[in-house]
Amino acid sequence: MISRMIGFLLLLLTATTVGAQATPVCAPPVLLSLARVGSACYNAGSNEACFGGGIVSTDIYEGGTPLTQPGDRADVNGLQRVSVAPIDEGISAAILNVQADLPDAEQKRVMILAFGAATVENLVPPTPRQVLTALGTVNIRALPALQTEIITRINIGQTLTGNGIAADGQWLRVAIPNTDGLGWVGIDVVDSDGDISALNVVTPETMLNRAFEILTIETDVDFSDCDGALPAGVLIQTPNVEKPITLTMNGLEFKLAGTALIQGTVTRPQIALLEGEAVIDGLYIPAGAAFISATATPIDEIPTGLPLNNLARRFALPPAITVEHIAELTVAYEARVEAVTIVVTIAPDTTCRRTARDAITLWAGPGSFYEAINELPAGRSVEPVLATSDPDGEVWWQLRGSNWVRARLIAETGECQPVQISDRFTPPRNNTLSLETCQTTNGPLRAGQWARIEFRPPPFDNLGEARDALSIDPGRITIGADRFRASATDPIRLGTVDDRYVRTFYVDWEAVSGTFRIEGDRLTYEPICTITVPVG
Repeated sequence: MISRMIGFLLLLLTATTVGAQATPVCAPPVLLSLARVGSACYNAGSNEACFGGGIVSTDIYEGGTPLTQPGDRADVNGLQRVSVAPIDEGISAAILNVQADLPDAEQKRVMILAFGAATVENLVPPTPRQVLTALGTVNIRALPALQTEIITRINIGQTLTGNGIAADGQWLRVAIPNTDGLGWVGIDVVDSDGDISALNVVTPETMLNRAFEILTIETDVDFSDCDGALPAGVLIQTPNVEKPITLTMNGLEFKLAGTALIQGTVTRPQIALLEGEAVIDGLYIPAGAAFISATATPIDEIPTGLPLNNLARRFALPPAITVEHIAELTVAYEARVEAVTIVVTIAPDTTCRRTARDAITLWAGPGSFYEAINELPAGRSVEPVLATSDPDGEVWWQLRGSNWVRARLIAETGECQPVQISDRFTPPRNNTLSLETCQTTNGPLRAGQWARIEFRPPPFDNLGEARDALSIDPGRITIGADRFRASATDPIRLGTVDDRYVRTFYVDWEAVSGTFRIEGDRLTYEPICTITVPVG
């Protein structure tokens, strides 16, 4: 029965051999080992390593999971080193599915298959991360500084993943939701689920590399199996041959679109292209050629026993190639690259920016006969939503948040659309005013709108305190001379390690025209705003 099974596996592996590769001269235990690798690692996921069989040893970073027996899976981010060693009967193998520099949205992976006697080392330690919760509307900026470009915004209660902190401790680098991009948020507008100081100190130039994106590969050059047809090695295969991935391998910049066999030492690697093409430290390597001692050399002979059937994609092995053909293909590649190269010119920045020329006064209405509300510092960005004129012909802009400034005191750069000029317009039916920011969420507050006026006291230490908050002090909101008892939302868990909760206190008010001082009050928390509601 056992002999029949081995015979069946031999027949199966022979029938599915890639391309024109000859039947490997391998003993049944070796073929059986390779078949078991495919079974043990079947459907291994992205960013997952798998113990294929034989002798596999792992070194891990703190928090990582080792591979201890065939079929074990582990997150590649926690692995520092994966090694396979020779065995008497059969062959050792391990598989790593890594993301490299592939976009998250593509959900593709690069397969690394180590076999025989080889070591793959991950030079990218795990990046400390923290879950951050927005304490209000949070701007995600392109750089760690105010007045830099706002990439996107998130709302109160939404979460971000922080992966670095600026040297001054005032800015956190975050992953921009639903993209592969990075941005920056102020440390004072988010709450963390852990110790922010544990994050790596980074700059805008600091790369965020993924596991095994920087690696070393080394194989035992004396290993041989299958009557010399199967050396030790590491196979790397990309999802396709059209779009290259980029790794830093053994100190070399390695761009690969296809399948490559890596052998040799860290300082003297030999990289054979079995499919597709590669560019290694600027040197073009076509299929059928190898990178040896920084030159592109024809492959003398492709080993017939390579475990190509354990890779994710099937392909045909390349025909023999000559030095002259390598030169021709290199010229053709260079011409192709030149043909698609886009000459990048620095286009003028046309982003509209409006900023205060000097320190200026914010007014409750469009005229100096209204109440002076606050001072706006020089250089602060403003967002006008409405323009009008006072009796003397002075143009005033109403800012998002209802306060007014003289238009001539605002500097404009870039291509700005004219500010809407209107004395009256139909407002949205509803609006929300935050007493922490004095900002509304649905444009300037207008008479006739139903406005939810809200404030959020500091977080409660636990669910019990949050739940009992209304019985201790329900809070009040005073609008002009009218005082209202506040309602409150259900407790919202911030997701922090100390299990804190927040509640938003609010009243609903039908706005009428006029200037109002609005005060929130709960225990010692007293946010105050002064707003002007124009007619209509």
